[in-house]
This record gives sequence, structure tokens and C-alpha cells, in this order.
Amino acid sequence: MSGSDGSIIAWNSPGTQIDHNSILLNGNEYYAIEFRFPTSTNGAARNNLADAPIHLRDGAAATLGSNLLTAVPGMFVNPAGGDLHLLASATSAIDQGLTLSTVINDFDGDRRPMGDRSDIGADEFTAGNSGRMEPPAAKAASDDPAMRPTDYQPSGDYYDWRKTR
Repeated sequence: MSGSDGSIIAWNSPGTQIDHNSILLNGNEYYAIEFRFPTSTNGAARNNLADAPIHLRDGAAATLGSNLLTAVPGMFVNPAGGDLHLLASATSAIDQGLTLSTVINDFDGDRRPMGDRSDIGADEFTAGNSGRMEPPAAKAASDDPAMRPTDYQPSGDYYDWRKTR
């Protein structure tokens, strides 16, 4: 164990929605997601794909729905390399989630849902890719001013999105 209680933790955070994450911890954390303290109320954890449980702690309250907490490495393209795109064989996650009006794209920008229902996890599986989704062509944030915040600051070889004061 790494010593942390969870991978995603909402502390003193009312109304927090933790939706559509793929979390493969391999026993390195106790919980995939944790809501903590009595002020963490009215939260939600939906459509998360993980290999560890979701925990409500110290009086926190959240609604849990369509989470699949029995993920295994064989569901993903290359988990050792950090590629958690779903394989076609991950049928327990594909078209098994709630369709949320607040989450209309996956982490690659693909529309949700592609099938009858949204997929559980961060990836919306796309048929015809032999089990692997290719991310859209990379586009530097500076190429599209509408896609960056007004406080955007280029910084060396990466983009620094922090506000400068």
C-alpha cells in the first residue's frame, strides 16, 4: 500500500460529482474513490470502473450508481503502459452505465453514448478499432483560442494553465 486512503478523494466537498473514471490500482490504495467528512454531502459517484471499492467516510453522503468495482487488467489495451482504453471483450463495462447529461464525451473526446447506453469508465469503446481507440490528432492548445482559458500562459515545452498573478 502507498499509505493513502484512496486515489480520488473528495474532502469537505459538497455536491461533488465523480463520474466516468477508470482506476486500476493493483492493490496500491485502499479505495478507488473516497468521500470524506460530514460537509461532503449531496455528492455522486457514477459510472466509475475500478478494481477497488468506493468509500463514504466520517459522515460523508453520496449517491453511488452504475460503478463497476471489479475491473481487471485484461479489460484494457495496455494497463502496464497506462493505456486504459477498453477492449471489445470488456462487456461488463460496455453499454452498462447510466447515460448522464453532464458527461457527453469520453477522455478522448468521443461522444457518449456510442451504443445503447454509456460505457462505464473514462473510455467510450468504439467498434472497428480492434480493441484500441486512437486519440484524436494532437492539437496544441495555442492553435485554438476558444479551447483555452483566458489566463492561458505558454511555458516552455508544455502549457501552464495556472493563473498568474
